[in-house]
Amino acid sequence: MKFLYCIVLIFIFNGCAESQFECDTSFQPGVEIILKNENSEFIAEDVTAILFEKNHIDTLSVNYFFNDQGEGILLSGAYERAGNYSLIISSDLYQTYLDTNIIVLSGKCHVKTVTLNIVLDYK
Repeated sequence: MKFLYCIVLIFIFNGCAESQFECDTSFQPGVEIILKNENSEFIAEDVTAILFEKNHIDTLSVNYFFNDQGEGILLSGAYERAGNYSLIISSDLYQTYLDTNIIVLSGKCHVKTVTLNIVLDYK
């Protein structure tokens, strides 16, 4: 009987150890924006993109990525910060873009990144 009890305890502790979830130390954006002009060209220069929520203001940073279609450009911000954001993108070349109610949710370890595909029209 003791032998059976020991085996049950081993399975319980192994099961608990396997079900533990470990987070990594990466720093994830809450919002990523793929920004193109009306000619489907990636743009990041000559634009200012700002996310804001209540008193928090975040100027988005430019990041480059590669996929099967080639190089792309992402604007990203709200790193590890859940919330309900508004976005404004302004430029001398493009019409001003405004979006509201961009909801970034908390995840188990990181925020759940929201990806927006935005096309800006020339002025």
